[in-house]
Parts: sequence; C-alpha cells; structure tokens
Amino acid sequence: MTNKKNLSQVAQSLALELNLDPKATRVVLKCFLDMVKNDLHNGVAVTLTGFGSFKAQHKDAGRVRNPRIASGPGAFKDVEARTTFRFKPGTDLKPGATLQEKFELTSSELTGLARLK
Repeated sequence: MTNKKNLSQVAQSLALELNLDPKATRVVLKCFLDMVKNDLHNGVAVTLTGFGSFKAQHKDAGRVRNPRIASGPGAFKDVEARTTFRFKPGTDLKPGATLQEKFELTSSELTGLARLK
C-alpha cells in the first residue's frame, strides 16, 4: 500500500464518495487547483476553513551563507528576489485533531454536482 495519492486517485476517491463520474470529478478538481494556483500567483491568499491556508510570500534579494563552504570567498552567495508559496495547516489537520463533523452537501449543491455526470 502506498502512502501517497496522485490527482487521478484523489479524483477517483472523490467520485466514489459523491457517486459522480470520475472524469468529470477530475476536471472539477483540476479546475479548482488551477484557480488556487492563479490566485496565489496574483497575490491572493486562499483559506479553506479547517483544512488550511495557502499564501504567496515575497522574499527580497540578498546575501546568504553557503553551508557547504566553511569560510572563504565562496562562503556567501547572492540570491535573487523570489516568491515562495506557503501552506499553513488548519485545525482539522493539526496533530491530535479529529474531524468534528463529516462533510455534507446541501440539496442544491448535490443537484449541481449531478449535472456533471
């Protein structure tokens, strides 16, 4: 048994849980991930209550120590400014936390998902 899932496996599990078409579920999941990526690249933080939050963090250019070289001219190097992405787990993902309630959909949400079949 493997300890990781890829996008197709997550979509298949979701499709089985919601009784939907696996291909349509994969499209919806991929669309969701693309939206999150686009928001992060545009500087918008994404929070999924209980699960966690994603945010882009800008790091300025600067000089950093190279841990492979103890001293001398190569001990420090310059790095360019860059943007990194961070994930902070929500309360439901923190160690020792248990899910308080199962995810439930309203009837209108179920109707919308049924159209994807």
